[in-house]
Parts: sequence; structure tokens; C-alpha cells
Amino acid sequence: GVKHDFNLNFNNIDPEVEAIYGIEQAYIRALNPGGGSIFALSGPTLFQPILRKSHILAKNAHEEFMQKKRQNAINNPIQYFILLIITDGIIND
Repeated sequence: GVKHDFNLNFNNIDPEVEAIYGIEQAYIRALNPGGGSIFALSGPTLFQPILRKSHILAKNAHEEFMQKKRQNAINNPIQYFILLIITDGIIND
């Protein structure tokens, strides 16, 4: 079936990659044009599941960050997340 929400590095334990290079490498490995793709890009494209999940992750991280900040356990006062969505341009929700 079609999945609309998965980690591009296919690692559920550690879904993060480092920097733009890590994003690029995960994308290239996933598509693997020379050795058969791990997945195929296809529609329908639904943003709602990943936007919902991203909202929950960011909200939980922000609450944890603010708790540590109140305890003066934070050295860096800036926190941000980047969500990169790659699509064929046809959005169905």
C-alpha cells in the first residue's frame, strides 16, 4: 500500500540525518536509481499525516526545551526544526 509518512533513511530508531548533505544522501539511497529503488514515488500525495506528526514532534520538543530553559539547563537559547517535503507538485489534501 501507499505510505504517506515514513523516515527517508528507513531508520525508525534514529530517523534524523545530519545537515543538507545527509538529506541528499538519504534521498539518493532511497531512490537508488542504479540498483533498484527501495520505494516508488506515486500518488495520491497527502500532507496531513506528516504535518500532524511534525506538529506533535515539534510541540513535544518545545515543551522539553522550555522546561530545561526554566531550569537554566540550556546553553543555546535557539531551537528550530526543518521539515522538507519533496513532492511531484500534485497535492491531494
